[in-house]
Amino acid sequence: MSSECPLCQGKRRFWQNICKDCKTLFKILQANMGTMGLSQLMDELIATGIPKDKIYRFLNTPQEGQGSLLDQVTAGLTNNLAEGMGVKEKQMTAEDVRRIRENPHKIVSTKPLDN
Repeated sequence: MSSECPLCQGKRRFWQNICKDCKTLFKILQANMGTMGLSQLMDELIATGIPKDKIYRFLNTPQEGQGSLLDQVTAGLTNNLAEGMGVKEKQMTAEDVRRIRENPHKIVSTKPLDN
């Protein structure tokens, strides 16, 4: 008996929270979060042999008010970069990343702009 995986919408066993493929992807994501760049992380995920469309769905499914996994990874990488440059004022959230991704033409700032 199976039901739908909440991350990739594929089939999962009814007693499991997520499917076998998403469990594999999630372990890789957890093990490497913040330790490698996005392209390296994608290489690791693709190297599993899991279909790319399933990886895409896994990374882009919203996570109970925390944003998608891809937005969370991007926010973490952005915060690491900012901290390395000495910027420690505001930590970027997955919601900030989503807002920028959906509206790239808008200026995003933590402070009001003066004309």
